[in-house]
Amino acid sequence: PDDRPVVVIEAPNPPPAPDPLAAVQSALDHLVGGLSWDTLRNARSAAVAVNDKTRPVPHAVLLPPLLARLNAAGIPDSAITIYLAVGTHPPMTAEEFGEVLPAEVIARCRVVSHDSEDPARLFSLGSTRRGTPIFVNRAYYQSDLKIVVGNIEPHQFAGFSGGVKTAAVGLAGLETINANHSLLAHADSRLGEYETNPTRQDIEEIGAAMGVHLALNAVLNGEREIISVLAGDPREVMR
Repeated sequence: PDDRPVVVIEAPNPPPAPDPLAAVQSALDHLVGGLSWDTLRNARSAAVAVNDKTRPVPHAVLLPPLLARLNAAGIPDSAITIYLAVGTHPPMTAEEFGEVLPAEVIARCRVVSHDSEDPARLFSLGSTRRGTPIFVNRAYYQSDLKIVVGNIEPHQFAGFSGGVKTAAVGLAGLETINANHSLLAHADSRLGEYETNPTRQDIEEIGAAMGVHLALNAVLNGEREIISVLAGDPREVMR
């Protein structure tokens, strides 16, 4: 009714970084968690997991500087594969790659869409402490350097998106995802909880088993503009 007062409660909407590309470069220059590019120079191949079209990740800003950094570390474009981490969503076709990735990246690197229901593409890594069977994308797991690219934002069950979640869920087998998501009913699987969130910590354990080396994550405002960027050890990026 018109005589009832309405109050709109919204999260703060910080202004974007004045130079988003400079924010990405700075994050890559200052890796968190004790990582350095020198420690990654022995890698001969790199696998980069990116979110599919259902996530608003600014890949056009994040990926070119990352590829340049990998090239500088001695990994050519021909040894870099981009994995579209679709989770249980249908695999993306080559015609859809442009909905997620800039044309420059598609032209430079091999792009592969994950399929959570193809056992030939999955590799078993045992189980988590909570009993989740760990089936992951075999080719991603077997790469020398494993990277995740995404954004950090509140998640209604996992507490927060970001970090290893892009690979630990996005590149996992259907059985793994279903078992992990069964933890959503736990009382501590809720928005904004990280360290005590069983769904999120199960995801962290899957990511650790996969051996994800590095996360490049953006924090976005309500307009999907980059506020800040973090890179380095995935768990330290989340913290």
